[in-house]
Amino acid sequence: MHTDTSRQIAPISNDGIEDLNASDKLIQGEILKNVDGFWSLKDGTTFPPNKKMIALATTMAVQRWQDQTPIEIITKQPGVPLPDVGELNAGIPEKEWEVGLDGKPRPPYQKVWVTYLLDPQDASIYTFLNGTKGAEIAVEKLKERVKWMQTLRGSAVVPVVELSSKPMKTKYGVKQRPEFKVDEWRDLGALQAAPAQPALEHMGKPVKEPSLKEEMGDEVPWDTKGDEVPDLGERHFSSDAAPKKKK
Repeated sequence: MHTDTSRQIAPISNDGIEDLNASDKLIQGEILKNVDGFWSLKDGTTFPPNKKMIALATTMAVQRWQDQTPIEIITKQPGVPLPDVGELNAGIPEKEWEVGLDGKPRPPYQKVWVTYLLDPQDASIYTFLNGTKGAEIAVEKLKERVKWMQTLRGSAVVPVVELSSKPMKTKYGVKQRPEFKVDEWRDLGALQAAPAQPALEHMGKPVKEPSLKEEMGDEVPWDTKGDEVPDLGERHFSSDAAPKKKK
């Protein structure tokens, strides 16, 4: 079991970033937070709405908390699942658990989902990590999209994302969760000469999203040019149900 507090940044790959080296820091650059739909740094500095960044990598880890500080970090290893959080917490007497925000004992071991982001304007690195359900949804959705886009376009393709948010139902009502809204795709394997003032248009080569033909591996079953797309929901597969023509 690894307890290094580190991880190397690497481009998102179609195996879910499970090959990152655990000998480098888990936290890269500054910590990025999303609270009630607002993005900010750990020191409270806020980000403008829909700030665009390049998503470099994602991963998971397990942290053990004590005195509001992570005292142990178990990093994800290639092809090896993280230990069961429930079993880890079962090994610590509940009387030693700290009180959470809800006033109840908080299990010391927590699984966290992590995304590494690069600001294309000044090359600053940020780490978003959180153990909430909303963070899990945001990171897993991003990882899934990247996996399929890299399958279609190659492993050097990464997304440019907007720091956004989406509503989510919780036991406390509807709350805003983080969302990495994909704005475009860039092939970092085709880097261009960098200008004096870096900008997104100079970061690699733009990548088009796959067509329906590419996704299906076949031609579109009907011609949509000039014709109305048939409503499949109105089709009937029984001859008895087909309307008869009037003579």
